[in-house]
Amino acid sequence: MPISAARSRIVALAEAHRRIAVHAVLPEIFDEVILAAPKLIVELGVSKEALANKALVTAAEMFGARVVSCDLYDFSDVCDYLLWSFCRGDARDFGRKFRMLAGGTQDVEVLLIDCDEKYDTTREIIRAWMPNLAPACTVMFRCTNLAKILHYEDGTSTALGWDNGRGVIRALEDELGISFDETKPYEGTENGWKVKHFPWGAGLTVLRRTA
Repeated sequence: MPISAARSRIVALAEAHRRIAVHAVLPEIFDEVILAAPKLIVELGVSKEALANKALVTAAEMFGARVVSCDLYDFSDVCDYLLWSFCRGDARDFGRKFRMLAGGTQDVEVLLIDCDEKYDTTREIIRAWMPNLAPACTVMFRCTNLAKILHYEDGTSTALGWDNGRGVIRALEDELGISFDETKPYEGTENGWKVKHFPWGAGLTVLRRTA
């Protein structure tokens, strides 16, 4: 399938699930994987609808990339991609044991973090997973603009969020030295990372590092 057709499928998926906040950034998740052209993708945090998973896997198919997902709950039936595997457990523990569990030394080229949106959890996930990243890598954080009212690019808003005290974005500030106004779109370089931020639907912050 051509990349343009695959992306159109993700756009249609997003339009069909507008009641779920992550719909607002599904095309961007797809685009970032395509840009990275990875061999290994790790997803921390799944869901029953598995929308982000579908965006990741659709892009992964373009390169024959492996996708590994982890969640505290059993979502082992949400994906039928042959190169996908699921690990049930805590994302922090999985990160510390990743190389042993993965059975090799392959570095993670794309990492998507969408866990409990809490400050302490996010800091611990960053610490656990940084050693597993490839020199050239992309790390995507969900819920970096989380509040009770979520805003969308078309000017609409929904009461789908909660006040997490800027948990995820504060963790990026304190652990990685990355700071910007998360309520607005942003693109720039912060502490060695190329940063792209989408504030819509609770936010998606993309960190890209070149070798």
